[in-house]
Amino acid sequence: MTSALAFLGLALTDAMNPFTVASLAVLLTLNRPHARGAIFVGVTFAVYLVFAVLLAEGFTAAVTAVLPMLPVWAPAALLFGFALLCIGFAIHLWLKTGANETGVSLAAALTLPGTAVFAIASTLTDAPTAVPLFAAVAQLPQVAEGRVSQYLWLVAYTVIYVAPLLLLLGLRRTLGSGADAALTRVAAAVNWSFKRLLPPVLVLAGAVAGWIAAGRLLTAG
Repeated sequence: MTSALAFLGLALTDAMNPFTVASLAVLLTLNRPHARGAIFVGVTFAVYLVFAVLLAEGFTAAVTAVLPMLPVWAPAALLFGFALLCIGFAIHLWLKTGANETGVSLAAALTLPGTAVFAIASTLTDAPTAVPLFAAVAQLPQVAEGRVSQYLWLVAYTVIYVAPLLLLLGLRRTLGSGADAALTRVAAAVNWSFKRLLPPVLVLAGAVAGWIAAGRLLTAG
């Protein structure tokens, strides 16, 4: 139960990706916003799910092949790696300008096929830095047994990931062009929260992971 809640918590954290949300918010202010938004959300869901499945398959294969050969200090080393990843991602968020960068690549999304290409590029660019997804995949064996069950959990994870995008699309459909100002405020608020609030949380998580890793190293020694 705890692993499942942690998995869902990671999905909720990942769902507030400011770069993806800001990209859709800008797209929804362009012409044909409903079709453009549906394409962006659908392609983002498909690409992110495929990335998650491939990541899970690679993680499972690596654990199966390497685990028997790992020394006793290996779990501590992995925790140290996770700590560094958290701190590195925090620095990445502090330095990235966020929503202002989304307009740079939107020239490619002026057509509906271009929107699909833009969604693929946007998702693949952000996926390697998706710390919550990497952590969730590591939790997957504790959450579910069997490939089918694990894939269903990844589908649920991805649904949660695109939930804010669906909410934005629903807001645009409900309010029409009157939603433009609200969409701009949403993108700015999400970007601010990730730039100002998430980095300290990641640094704290990295510090805790490093502390636990140091304790395990002392115990193993």
